[in-house]
Amino acid sequence: MRVSILDLSVLRGGTHRIVISPGESPPKRPEREQHEEPLACTRSGKGLLLYIGADQMGRGSEELGKKLLRGFLRTWLDSEQKPWRIIFINSGVRLATLDGEAVEALELLAEKGVEILSCGTCLEHFGLGDSLRVGRITNMYEIVETLCAAAQVISPA
Repeated sequence: MRVSILDLSVLRGGTHRIVISPGESPPKRPEREQHEEPLACTRSGKGLLLYIGADQMGRGSEELGKKLLRGFLRTWLDSEQKPWRIIFINSGVRLATLDGEAVEALELLAEKGVEILSCGTCLEHFGLGDSLRVGRITNMYEIVETLCAAAQVISPA
């Protein structure tokens, strides 16, 4: 008996759904990721979102860029307004895994109620799937929802 995987998709909250059925025909791929509910992209003003897509800030010196980004994160500890969430994508996920100084600042922000989210695909790409030291793993579905819901998005470049 052959088994075909008909649907392998990630549901909201990181839950995986696998549908398997016997058959001879090749599996039919879904046209788009299936989710429990449709993506709602409406600005709800939930708060300030920090969207960090790299492990350094600015262009030029890599060493300086890493210092600047650590300083950027630490500065939020002294800010009256705290971010609602911080999302790390691409090499930015290294800040929530490998960078001890950044992890310390992120832990303090988390204690103050800031939600720290790291892209699961990005963690896996860099071989850091089991290395997350602060926050939780998220997926693109939640990242898009968060971007839509934020009142303001800041992304240090």
